[in-house]
Amino acid sequence: MDTQTLPLVPFGKYKGQPITTLLNDTQTLKYYKDTGILQKYPIVYNICVNQTITTNKDGKTPEHNKLQNLFLDNQNVINLLRKIIYNKIGPIPKNTHYEFSCEFEGMFNWDILIENIYIYKCRSDEPDICDGCYDSDIKSNHNDICIEIKPLLGDDYPCVLRKMKTQIELTKNEYTIKEPKPGEYSWKYVPSNYVLLVKEFNANSTTKEQLIQIFNQSRIKIIFIDELFDDLLSQIITEKVEQTQDIIIHPTQKTELEEENKLLREKLLQAEEKIKQLEEEISSLKSQKQSKNIKDYFGKK
Repeated sequence: MDTQTLPLVPFGKYKGQPITTLLNDTQTLKYYKDTGILQKYPIVYNICVNQTITTNKDGKTPEHNKLQNLFLDNQNVINLLRKIIYNKIGPIPKNTHYEFSCEFEGMFNWDILIENIYIYKCRSDEPDICDGCYDSDIKSNHNDICIEIKPLLGDDYPCVLRKMKTQIELTKNEYTIKEPKPGEYSWKYVPSNYVLLVKEFNANSTTKEQLIQIFNQSRIKIIFIDELFDDLLSQIITEKVEQTQDIIIHPTQKTELEEENKLLREKLLQAEEKIKQLEEEISSLKSQKQSKNIKDYFGKK
């Protein structure tokens, strides 16, 4: 990547050099922080200490938050993973497991950071029966995924591209210099999937296809929200159709059902006739009923 897209250090030993050079020199960075020099340069301080990139257009809108909140649902995260890794959603094979951790507002302003991704299948095809899930020969691990969300993207997309390229370079640098915690391996998968999730794109100078191609040159994958959930809807419809096909009635079964229906109709007609007879008897009893006085019971003298 061209380091000219990175912010430059405006002071000290690395003045005029990309900020990653300062990040890599942890002793000098600590000295600048402890002496208060770093705090005088908010942009550099935010990147080096807070791991954030602040620009005038970074304010999060309610629409942005709604899109982000969709991925509080693990199933939506799985659908996104399948779209990113396999370029499809589709029916998930039986007993396929997805493990991951999902963080909002991750390092360097990534709206969603998906880490510790493992996809594996149980050896047993029986539902909810796991046998040897954690065997290394059937467990597939994937690099972390960094995602940026834009509810609306227009002709200002070059600004978004520049910001994401900066985020990518800083993120790669962070993974490179990060010291492993006690008990962790001395290596870590560097994110290899960088995604821009867009709800609406409306530009006068660029088509969707061109936008995808432009971002792809920087290894950034664009996914449109409507396509993501349209695919999900198609999956649901497909599953419903398959379920319907599974209960298609055999001609022999159809004949048996018709006979049963005929018998039920006959019983219903008999019940209706019986009800009619009872109603007539009740009506007759009512018409025969007469008021009586005491002479009717004791006779006439």
